[in-house]
Amino acid sequence: MMMSSNDIGSIMLAHLLQLSIAIAIVAGLARMTARKWPHFTFLLCMLALGKCVVPPLIPSPAGLFTLHDMIAFAPPGLSPGLAGDLTELEGEIHSGDSFQIDAIQSELSEGAHVNRWGIASWSICVLCLWGSGATLIILSSLRKYYQVVRSIKTMLPANYQLRQMVKGIREQLGMRQHVQVLLSPDNFGPACVGVFKPKLILPSAVAAGWSDRLLRPVIAHELIHARRCDVAWGYLQFAAQVIWWFHPLVWWIGRQAQIICERCCDEEVCSSLKCSAADYGESLVRVLELNTVFRPLPLGMRMSPAEITEQRLQNLRCRGGRFCRGTSRCAWIFLLIIAAVILPGMRWASISKMTVEEEAEFRLKINDAIVLRDWDAAVDMLDTLVEAHPEDGNAIFFLGYALHAGGRIDEAIQFHKRASMFPKNRPIALYNWACALALQGKREEALNCLEKSLEAGFISNTELADDEDFASISHLPRFIELNARCYENSALRLQPQVRVFVQAWTVMDSQGKIIAHDSSRGTPFSQAEPLSTERWVNPDGGETSISFCHLGNDKWRQAWVDGSGGVIEYEGAYVNGKMCFEGTMLAPGGKEIMTRMTFQCLSGGIVEQFLECSLDGKTWRTLHKRKYERKPVVRVAERTIGM
Repeated sequence: MMMSSNDIGSIMLAHLLQLSIAIAIVAGLARMTARKWPHFTFLLCMLALGKCVVPPLIPSPAGLFTLHDMIAFAPPGLSPGLAGDLTELEGEIHSGDSFQIDAIQSELSEGAHVNRWGIASWSICVLCLWGSGATLIILSSLRKYYQVVRSIKTMLPANYQLRQMVKGIREQLGMRQHVQVLLSPDNFGPACVGVFKPKLILPSAVAAGWSDRLLRPVIAHELIHARRCDVAWGYLQFAAQVIWWFHPLVWWIGRQAQIICERCCDEEVCSSLKCSAADYGESLVRVLELNTVFRPLPLGMRMSPAEITEQRLQNLRCRGGRFCRGTSRCAWIFLLIIAAVILPGMRWASISKMTVEEEAEFRLKINDAIVLRDWDAAVDMLDTLVEAHPEDGNAIFFLGYALHAGGRIDEAIQFHKRASMFPKNRPIALYNWACALALQGKREEALNCLEKSLEAGFISNTELADDEDFASISHLPRFIELNARCYENSALRLQPQVRVFVQAWTVMDSQGKIIAHDSSRGTPFSQAEPLSTERWVNPDGGETSISFCHLGNDKWRQAWVDGSGGVIEYEGAYVNGKMCFEGTMLAPGGKEIMTRMTFQCLSGGIVEQFLECSLDGKTWRTLHKRKYERKPVVRVAERTIGM
């Protein structure tokens, strides 16, 4: 589904509102859980940052933001509209039809006198401002990262004794991943950089001058960062801050995540090394006393003196020796539940929960998507409708149609097949199924399906060979035979009958005297049923009739309204070259009068009308016998005009 600039703007606004609410919720939860469950709190902060990078395009019935119109993103198909029904498109539509929408699009474009340039200018300005801020952050981080990489190239590998100490601590922590140990001559570190090939960086002064009792907790702390994949979590934080660099809450939650991350590592060090809080606290104080080079690592973790605060040391003392070694399974389960609630942001279009008015609006949007040929949007909405109403034959039919028109033939066949199980849609669904099989190159199956369609009463208003889907089989003898059979079912065979009505006439009585003028016009044969409207004018006034043929049973019907409001309803058929009607009318006293009317084409373009009436159905009296003479025709600029 293609999105307009308005849709993108709606996504951004919905995302901004949702992530602000999500961070506020996480902040409240973190306040309650940080003291006892720091690992769970850290994951909550990462979840809030994850919300920053996940666009609100995921629907869910359990989402916090998906059930409220004010904060959920509603795609074009779910935005409010006028009430409607999918049955507006229930006419005989098949894969060979082409919608005549050029005029509609022209009217829409002509009627939209909006200063788009002004809107576009503001959009460009906002985009440039955002891009400038994001670019500055990226360039600044790349510069720092480049400095670290350049500094690493000058570092020396640790001696054997230190490497063995690191190996022993790594095994004690349960780490299988190899870690390279480097010594920084300019006192950079302690730090851990890299995701797949982590590097432990220690200041040379620390490695040479500290005892094992003080050095082991510091090394363990950095190794735990690598074990926890904190550098990878740092990528997530970095991405969120680049995208939402202007949002203070994003920076705040990132800062909280760093603080809690350090606390998690502190607890894991004490738990894994069986280290007392006092010994570990002494190591932290010694790091605080170091005059190391402070270099922020955008994609790394380091034990910076700036991170060693009184509160951090106080937390170690208050734990009373009860330290967490990692995140429990229960915490992960709770986190997944919260993620399922927070991450989805698109409005959940559950048909079963819609009111009648909302479902009508939803169906109207499906109509609009089909008429405008937005097949992806139509498929998405129809899929929702079919899921809610699996017995809705019309929805199934149109889902197959939209998939077919969108080029997803394999999927379309499944729904063509399902739609053919419903009697109302069976002829057209079988036809569409045949088209899909022909596109797949399954000629014999396509012909069999097409034959079943004709047997079910499929009616085409054009030659079957005109359908491009049948290009691979249109030359086959069996297809030619089926095309002839389809012609017999179609409106094309009714052209001789329609000529009885559609024309401009001079009406004369049996003596040849002109008594009226009659003008009829019909609908094009591309319509589902032949229809003609007639205007009969004489000196006493005018009369009107509407005639149409039902292609299902080839019966003609006519409603005649005279100048005084009297109505005669006829029903008949074209038999042996004559159009024969029977009907009833009411006499002034309310008595019912039976009538018979016959039209017959004579030579010279003349049609003879014979009208009879009866009170008992046995004795018939002739009312009049008239002749309709075709008026001369003048052709001007390919347009036929009756004189």
